[in-house]
Amino acid sequence: MNEKMLTINLLGNVGIYYDGEDITTKLSSKSVAIIMLLVANYNKKITREKISDLLWSEKYDNAGYNLRYNLWNIKKVIPLDKDGRELITSNKEYCYINPEYIFRGDIVKVKKAEEKSIGKMTLEELQAVKKEFKGEFLDQLHIKDSEEFYEWILINRVKYQKLYINCLNQMYILLQNTNMHDEKIDILDEILACNPYDEESHYNLMVEYMKMGERHRAIAQYKKCDKILRAELSIGAKTKLKDLYMRLINEKADFEEEGREVKEIAINRYCNKNIEYLGISQLVEQLIKIDRELNLKLINRSSAYNLSSIVPIFDEEQLEEICVHPNNDIKLFITLRKVLDKTRSKLKLKITIYNKEKMDFKSKTFFEYIIGSENELREMIQFVK
Repeated sequence: MNEKMLTINLLGNVGIYYDGEDITTKLSSKSVAIIMLLVANYNKKITREKISDLLWSEKYDNAGYNLRYNLWNIKKVIPLDKDGRELITSNKEYCYINPEYIFRGDIVKVKKAEEKSIGKMTLEELQAVKKEFKGEFLDQLHIKDSEEFYEWILINRVKYQKLYINCLNQMYILLQNTNMHDEKIDILDEILACNPYDEESHYNLMVEYMKMGERHRAIAQYKKCDKILRAELSIGAKTKLKDLYMRLINEKADFEEEGREVKEIAINRYCNKNIEYLGISQLVEQLIKIDRELNLKLINRSSAYNLSSIVPIFDEEQLEEICVHPNNDIKLFITLRKVLDKTRSKLKLKITIYNKEKMDFKSKTFFEYIIGSENELREMIQFVK
């Protein structure tokens, strides 16, 4: 049986919950502020004078009384823990969170990570800390006539945003040499959502796009970075980014392919010159298999329709909905070339063709067409006896 537990959230919308029930509205805004202040400093003692100065301006002559009243109200609303302990301990000089009171607090988990040092944490630990960042520090908490308290909130918002970014950066460092490109891109996007001027993250995003073979996205990322910097800071991107951009533009990107998956296709081992399209039908079958295994979704319905003239792609129910036309070599060759090009953009493709001299005429014609007209596709094809 689960024990009833107090939960206090400071990151994102403020919330105080007991056994799943939101009890925030049972407290005044100043009482909520006192709890948040003490929880944010859960391992410290805060003087009554400091609390009064933060929450009540100088025009309040009765700040001491107000503090005592709010502490009484908190004691009345916040339940005792299972061992009968109160959340807040106070005396004539200090107020602080009872270190023995058991409760859940997002900021407590985050501060423990800060104490441990982000750089020494595992990826799993960092992911757990990241989940606690559901928004800005004390977002939507408004306290009347408490400018100093609001300044304290702003200081802590900056502090925890930096900690959040440090957490994301460390996650990226731990993943940097892996093939988890989508995860790394998500991390870098989150960093840039917090700090769009972070040129290192823009650069790393470009590199990740290059590793994925998505040159156009790398170029677009540079342009986005340069536009932001010029519009907001009146400066352009640094040399490091410019050099990478010029490499993409002028050299057509000698992409960093380390980590990109390699798929090998062998065709025409078993051949018969008298069976038309036999060689390329073997190629199409293996491309379809790769597309489905990796969920690349590179063969759309139109392509499947054209390729179905040589390979059975559709099931019986789908066949009833379409009429497969006789072979049209031009349409077939162009479609297969496009599928090859799309596949090559997603992974390293190596096509080995055996027994070229025994290949059927239609397939031999197709590969001569590819080798004669497509430089980039030609490089992934090799003939062996």
